[in-house]
Amino acid sequence: MMKTVFKMQLDGWSDFPDNQLLRCKIQKEKESNLLLTLPKNFSYLDIGSHYGDTILTLALFAKKWDRRDIRFFAFEPNKKKCRHIKKIARLNRLNVTVYNYCVGNNSDMVSSDGLWDESLGCCSYIKNDDGDIKTIRLDSIKNQVEPVGIMHIDTEGWESEVLTGASELIYNTIYIIAECWLPEQSINRGFSDDPERDIIAIMKKYDCEQLDDIYDCERNLVFKVK
Repeated sequence: MMKTVFKMQLDGWSDFPDNQLLRCKIQKEKESNLLLTLPKNFSYLDIGSHYGDTILTLALFAKKWDRRDIRFFAFEPNKKKCRHIKKIARLNRLNVTVYNYCVGNNSDMVSSDGLWDESLGCCSYIKNDDGDIKTIRLDSIKNQVEPVGIMHIDTEGWESEVLTGASELIYNTIYIIAECWLPEQSINRGFSDDPERDIIAIMKKYDCEQLDDIYDCERNLVFKVK
């Protein structure tokens, strides 16, 4: 049994080398505050859920504050991580649905880029016809997840792909929080030379307001769709 950044006990959790449940406290606090402002029966999407420290923490927080109406959806391409999220959600009776997919702007197959971090368990993915992981567009399942209160995107360089594949869903979303790599970090991993430019260019297509960035371990761009 471990405690989250909100000092709430999460049954069944086994800690990881980077002390996951206690990381990104600033970001989790900001997102928890937004959760309590959401209208009834909206959803929270965690795209790139890793081992579930963010979505499980926030689902437990929502339960504590009697916001069981909020539906939580985790998207994670790694099967092992999906099993972990499902197990913890079940043990704590949390309203979390898990999708074992990579999220992007197509229905391609992908595989790990091979840069797996053994200590943290994080990696990114590349398109590969012989890959064993399916990619989905959020628009293809929008009827299952909308209306969306918060769309949290942390996909190791795929953020603009995720947004492009959610072109319809964004119209029925309130907040979008997208991790934004530094240019050199993105280039080194084989992605865009300017992730911030790409994300903002997509969001400019919508009637939205860019809010203050969230800095916590990584930089996150924040938008409110009007």
